[in-house]
Amino acid sequence: MTCAGLLLTLSSMSQSWRIPVASPGWGAMAYSRQFFDPTATRANAAALSQVDQVAGSVYGDRAFMLSPAQTIYAMAAAPALSGVCALSCSFAGYPDFHEYDLGFAYARTLGANTSLGLRCGYYGLHIPGYFNAGAVETEISVLFRPMEKFTMGLQICNPFGAGLGKKGTERLPTLIGFAFGYDFSASFYLGCVIQKIRGHPPGVNPTLHFQPTPALGFEAGLETTRGMVWFAPVFRFGRMQLRVNVSRHPTLGFSQGLGILCKFHSGRKESADKNEIRKTQDL
Repeated sequence: MTCAGLLLTLSSMSQSWRIPVASPGWGAMAYSRQFFDPTATRANAAALSQVDQVAGSVYGDRAFMLSPAQTIYAMAAAPALSGVCALSCSFAGYPDFHEYDLGFAYARTLGANTSLGLRCGYYGLHIPGYFNAGAVETEISVLFRPMEKFTMGLQICNPFGAGLGKKGTERLPTLIGFAFGYDFSASFYLGCVIQKIRGHPPGVNPTLHFQPTPALGFEAGLETTRGMVWFAPVFRFGRMQLRVNVSRHPTLGFSQGLGILCKFHSGRKESADKNEIRKTQDL
């Protein structure tokens, strides 16, 4: 299989934004209250409502140890407009075949246990001398918290499809995702993402997180669609988090990924605490 053919295959399996090959179940971390990762909100825009401080992250993924099959994703999120706003961008491929994505997302809480998220972005695909087109992609997501430790959500991407280019003969597939997560204790979390892409069988991605110490955690999971297993140690240094992802495909071998997350200040929570202090001082 050529590199271009491999990239086309990966793209068709991941809607327009590529599911990280080195950690395909990473999106389940958006459903944990204790080990919440803002980067994982790309799997559900409504989960952005949990962001209570300015945060930015960069993630790189190299599928099956091939340089042309690489993905770079970056995002920044901050409380704003009575909710949380986020900007994201991604690039995948190499000069002779690449995809890119630019998007804006917004989420806010609707009551004590429900959040709604919306995302709009532009997806582009470029193959020199053959194909150069783009499309506007959309996402609507909902997050529910029926119990203190249990979170569940629904994500719908491109519900009506999105035509690529002027002719629109190529289209972005519709993706429907359902996920849930449960924080069993202060050190253990279990979540699962179920995704159905039009034209493909549903995929089930269970994920677990174990946190033996505040500075070190471990994540692991599997993806049923491609028969992949993955593992990731997660290191925390103050306001920074570093994760190293490794996955194995039964035929194509290993993939590697590296992610860095940085939180800049304590945002809404810090402001609320300051207001409470002022009120106490006034009394």
